[in-house]
Amino acid sequence: MVEDGVNGFLVPFGDTNALAEKIIYLMEHLEVEKEIGKKGREKIEKELSLKVILPQMRKLYGEILESEHN
Repeated sequence: MVEDGVNGFLVPFGDTNALAEKIIYLMEHLEVEKEIGKKGREKIEKELSLKVILPQMRKLYGEILESEHN
């Protein structure tokens, strides 16, 4: 989901220094913060919105129900 430097940042699990560095970077580069936030929202709306997820769920449940009747 997260593309490093595009719609967020990836840091190694438990590396609080790396996390702090990214937070400070974003605080010092507000234009980057806004762009990353925008890209993150776009990705969520494109891939995880109800308009996208509900048809996929309906299809999956339909396939499950169909397979149980066969």
